[in-house]
This record gives sequence, structure tokens and C-alpha cells, in this order.
Amino acid sequence: DVNLAIGFLMAVGETRSMGVLENICLSAGNNYTTITATAEAGLYISRFHGLLSHVPKYRMLLLDAKWAYTFTSLKIPVDGILQSTLQWKQAFLFKLITHPLITGSLLKSYCKDYKMDSDKTLLQYVDCLLAFSFNNQRTNGSRTWKAIEEELKWLTKNIVDKYELLRQLERCLRNNISAYDYDKIEFMLNLIKLNFTSADQVLDVQKGLNLLNYLLHIKRENNPTDLEKQQFWKRGSVSSKSLPSISSTRLPLHALLYGDTNHAWKVISAEVTKKSVDLLVPVAKLLKLNVDKLYMTAAENMITELLVGQIEFFYQHCNCSLNNDDLNSVEMTMIRSLVENISSCQMCVAMARRVSELIPSGAEKVESYKWCLSLLSEWKKSIPEDSSDMSSVDSVFQSINQDFRTSNIEHLLALEKLNTADVLLLVNQPANLIIHLYQHPSIIQRFYAPGDAYPDIHGVVDQVAELYDQDVARLRLTMTLKLLLTVEKKHDQDQEEDNVSQENKEEKTLIQLLYLLTYGNPLTQAKHLSRLLGDQKHRKVTNITKLRVLNCLFHIVDDDVIYNLTDKRADHLRDELQLFVYLSKLDAANFKISISHLREADKLSVVHSILSSATHRHNPDTLKVAAEMCQEFGPAPQDTWAVILQQLVALQEVSYLHQLLPNIFHIPAVSTLPCLTSVWQTCVTLPLVALTPPLDEQQNEFVVSCYHFLVLSPLLHRMNLAYVAQQFESLQLYALALGCLLASPASHDRARKLVELKGTEIEAQMEKFCGGKSPIIGHMLLSTFLSANKKT
Repeated sequence: DVNLAIGFLMAVGETRSMGVLENICLSAGNNYTTITATAEAGLYISRFHGLLSHVPKYRMLLLDAKWAYTFTSLKIPVDGILQSTLQWKQAFLFKLITHPLITGSLLKSYCKDYKMDSDKTLLQYVDCLLAFSFNNQRTNGSRTWKAIEEELKWLTKNIVDKYELLRQLERCLRNNISAYDYDKIEFMLNLIKLNFTSADQVLDVQKGLNLLNYLLHIKRENNPTDLEKQQFWKRGSVSSKSLPSISSTRLPLHALLYGDTNHAWKVISAEVTKKSVDLLVPVAKLLKLNVDKLYMTAAENMITELLVGQIEFFYQHCNCSLNNDDLNSVEMTMIRSLVENISSCQMCVAMARRVSELIPSGAEKVESYKWCLSLLSEWKKSIPEDSSDMSSVDSVFQSINQDFRTSNIEHLLALEKLNTADVLLLVNQPANLIIHLYQHPSIIQRFYAPGDAYPDIHGVVDQVAELYDQDVARLRLTMTLKLLLTVEKKHDQDQEEDNVSQENKEEKTLIQLLYLLTYGNPLTQAKHLSRLLGDQKHRKVTNITKLRVLNCLFHIVDDDVIYNLTDKRADHLRDELQLFVYLSKLDAANFKISISHLREADKLSVVHSILSSATHRHNPDTLKVAAEMCQEFGPAPQDTWAVILQQLVALQEVSYLHQLLPNIFHIPAVSTLPCLTSVWQTCVTLPLVALTPPLDEQQNEFVVSCYHFLVLSPLLHRMNLAYVAQQFESLQLYALALGCLLASPASHDRARKLVELKGTEIEAQMEKFCGGKSPIIGHMLLSTFLSANKKT
């Protein structure tokens, strides 16, 4: 009872009463109720006795006891608060600010009682509250975000320094609130908006609220960016290594609101997809980002995603091909729609081109470049004709049009299976490409096997010419003339092989000519050919040219058309054709003679001229022409044939003689030649001498052909077969040697000895020859003799 205590103290006197009060304070300990009562009594007695120096002491003790009791009830330890210094109370204030059960009103009262700066204290309290909220701290589980919200609302009304409070709230929003915690951010923005004017705000609060509203509708698809992990914005005590789990589904508001456009773009660009682009457009506009760039990124991300999916499928299914057949047409439509939303015509065209470049070769790529050209046309329409930009537009048009033509040609080549590396190198060189296509091996192949499927060379050439606006008819005519006028130069290496090569080349040239000439109007082609036939002045029009012209004319038009064009009967021209055959061969051998001279002269006199020439009688080409003319225009004297055959043997034209001798044996002048047996036998032994065992497959086939040439000879009975057999034995071809010996009755004993010595090898060789490409003649005879004479 404080009043009773005051009455007792007044009764005992001044000195004794003050001593009693001191003793009670010392003995009260932490009984703050007793201390409070004692402080009240002491304050009254000090004033009653006029002891004014004791008044501040008991007034402070009364405050200390009151706050000690209050804090103790809140379980805040307050040891040492009684009669403590102001410095101690200021230091204790930091513990109060960070305690989760403290309130702003208590802090304000505490500061008022002890005459401290309450605004500064409350501002620190604001920072502490939001630090708790960011780190998700709840000391002793007693502080919730709802409680923090209520405290913040109270603080905004009770802090006097509104400017500093606004700065503090803005700093806390930036540094102490998670960029992914949209609820807390929204509260803070609304708190600032409701309590402070926009003029005082450094942060554009309305922009932040609008941005937050947009972000609420966006679900993140990709992982947080490196920029977020590095945390370019300062954020209090938060570790840059720990991002909240919610960052996997939400975009960071801070990076967009506080960062510059580069930072914002890095965050947004990673999220641009076909699903999110429409949601991100208002965000880009709000942040004043380039919306065109957003559409461009969305389109590029979509086409890349499509192609990555294709490539993964390709590697998982190695037997499939990577092409654009699997490109989703709906997806491509969406990509084009995104590109067409780009407001800048220039950027729209650039992005369309970029998309087209990413698409694999094929029909979709061609269509994509066609779409580019249509966008470019729209861009061109939007520019005045006298604008300086028109030249740049024209330059872009040329470039994209070239890409369109390239992709179109690549697609055409792929469809016809002509897209080999050497052909693809020429896609931007139309004239060279057309020439190269007309040299394709399928042109020769289809001539010999017309029933098979081959690429449509003419169709591809027509489309290439159309794309490049080339005069395809003129190109074909130029190629025709080039083929007609071509004169192949001979090499002096292997004469026999060179002759075969020349014949093959000439045959291929004629096939290429016919392929060119049979396309289009045959009459037009025939007119061009007939002009060359009558050309006597052009130095490049040679006999081989006219031979090719006649061959082509007989293939592409009938006899009546030829007569109308040349005023010559077809039979006459066929005779001329044969003369040009001889003339072209003589030209190749540098033996010059005119068609008129050959036509009118005795053909055998031409043969005589060849054989009389020291140069041409040693030239196998002219000798072959001489042999052919003797066959066609004979009969030739016996000595003429003798010279021809002996010279051909001397020049080792064995393969030619293998064909010639059987064909001319019926000629009396040839069959009665004294040297014929020797020539025939030499055609067998001469090539055998040049060989050494073991023989490869090709050499074996050639040796078998020599054997057949021998045994089929009508002069076999006159030949030295034992010598020929010896040559076969030297090549370890004992079966062929046995065949020679059996053809000579006088050599049968030697044949038996050969069987006794080499019977096993002969049997093996006969089995090999029987199963090969050229089974030997007389196989049954050899088998019978072998069976009868082989040792068991």
C-alpha cells in the first residue's frame, strides 16, 4: 500500500525515511512491483521534504521498473536496467528492435520515456521487420507476415520523417524482399502507393504494380539465368548462391524493375516461347524493351526447338533421313505469324530470312524464302520510290532472291537424286550447272538400259533456267555445238588402249548429243544441224563434226525431212556418212584428204597412198583405215594385204587382228597369203611372251581369248602348235597347252607326258575355266583325254 508506506515514512522523519527507501530498493531484487511502489513513495517523500536532488533518481527508477515489468512479461531479459545509464538503455534498444515480440508502439513509448529519437528507432525497426520477412525468419515462431503487415501499416502512420521512411521502404523492397515473393512485393508497393505521393517516390510504384500483375500470369519454363544467380542487384544479406525454390516457376521482378534494359532482356529472352510470347509482350512494352526483338526471339526459339527435335529423332533412328517433311505445318504457321507481328519491315524481313536459313533444304525452305520475298515486297511498297533506302531494299532483294533460287535448285536436285557434292558446288552458277548436268553419267546409262528410272535432267535444267532467267534453248544449242565441234586429242602412251578410249569417248559424245537433240522440236534441231553440214568455211567444222551431224540427223528426223533440209537423198547421205567415218579417222591420224577427193577417187589408191607413206604405214590408225577400206572397196591386191597385216603385227595391234583376221579370211587374196599362218600364230604367241606368271583374272581371260582365237583358226593345222603349247606351259596354263597338243596328232605322246606330270593342275584349271566367264573350247575332249591318261 503506497499511501500507507508514505504515511509511515512521513512519521519517521527525513533522514530515517530515506534510509528505509534505500534498504527496500536494495533488498527487492527483481521484484519490480515492490521497486515500482518504492519509487513512487520515494518520489513523494523527496518532494515533501524538499529533497529535490532525489526526485530525478526516483523518477528514473519508476520508469526502469515499469519497463522492466513490461519486458519481463514479454520474456525479454532486462537484467541491469534498473538505475542504468542512458548509454546502457540505448544499447539495449537494439535488442528490443530485433526481438520478434516487440511492437512499434512499445518502441515509440520506450523512446519517449527515455527521450530517445523514436523516428530513427522506428526506421531501424522497419528494416529489421523486412529482413525477417526476406529470410523467412520467425524467431520463436511468433512473427508472421500478417503481423509484419500490421506493424508496417502502423509505422507508416507514426513515423514523422515520411521522406526517410519512403527511402527506407524503397530500400527494403529492393534489398530485403525476395524478387520472387510477389505477395510481399505487392503489399510493399501498395503501402508506398497509399501513403506517399508519386512526387516523392524514387521508384515508379505503379509501373511495379503493373509489372507484377503481368508476371502473375506467366509461369517460368526454363531455369534461372546466370544473371539472377550472380544477383546484379544488391540484396542485403542474401547469399548469391541460394535462390528460393519458387524461382523455378517465377520470373524475378527486381531484375526487370531495377535492372537496365540489357538485364531485363536477358531474363525475358530465355522465357520467350510460343506459349509465353503473348504474355511477355505487355511486359516488354511496359519496360520499353524492343517488342520486335521479342517476336524475333520467339520465332528463332521455336524453329530451333523444332530442328533440335528432328536432330534428336534422327540420331535415335539412324535409318531415317533428316529432312523437313516432319516440320509441323501448324508450328511453321505460328512462326510466320510471330515474324509478321514485327512492326519494323526491315527487321521483319531479316527475321524471316533467319528462319528460312535454319530450315533444312526442301520444299518448306523454298516456301519460306518465297514468303521472305513477299514480305520484302511489302517493305518496298512502304518506301517512297525516291527514298535513299530503296537501294538497300534492292540489295536485300537480290540477296534473298539468290537464297530462294539456291534453295529451290537444291530441292530440285534432291528430288531427282542429283544432289552430289560436285553438283551442289555449282548451284549459284546456272550456266556451269546446266553444262555439268548434261554431263551426268545417267545420260549414258539410260541409252543402254532405257527401262530403268533416271533423273529428269531436262526438267531440272528447264527449272534452273527459269529461276535464273536464262535462255535455255540458247544454252542447249551452245552445248550441242560444243559437242559437235569437239576434237579429242590422242595420247601417245598405250596406242591400243587409246584407240578403245577414243571410240568410247566418241560414242559417249554421240549419246550426249542425241539426249540434247531429242528434247524439244526435232525439226528446229535438224535445221541447226543441216546448216553445219553445208558449212565449208568454218575452220572448226571438221569431218568428225559432219559425221556427228549425219548420225544425229538420222536419229532425230526421218528421210523426208532430211531431204527437205539438205536437198540430198537419205541413201546418198548414208554413203557420205561412211566416207566421213574414214575421213574422221584419217584426220585423227593427220592424213588429210577432202570428201570430194575420197568420193571421186579410187578408194584403193588412197590405201596405196597410206602404205606408201613412211609415216602413215607405221601408224596403226591409218593402217586400220586401210584394212577397212580394203574390205569395203576391194578386192585389194595380195601384196597390199600382206603389208597391212605384217605392219599391224609389227605394231603389236593384237586385239585388232583378233577381230580382223576371222572377218577377212574369206577374201581369196587373204586366205592364200603365204604369211597368213605366221601372222595368225604370232597374234597368239606375241602377247603370251610379254606375260609372266602368276596371272591375274584379267590376264587369264585375255590368254583364254588368245587360245580360242588359235583353236578356231582355219589355219590351225599349219601352225607350230608344239611351240604355242610351250608358251602356255611357260605361263603355267597346262590345260591350254594340252589343248594345243591334242590339236596336233604328232604331239599326242607329248600330251600324255604332260598329263602324267601335271594332271592334277590341268584338272583344277579346267574346273576353274569351266566356271569362269570364258569356258575353254574343247572342254569335253580335254576331259576325256585327261581321264584316259591320268595316273590313278
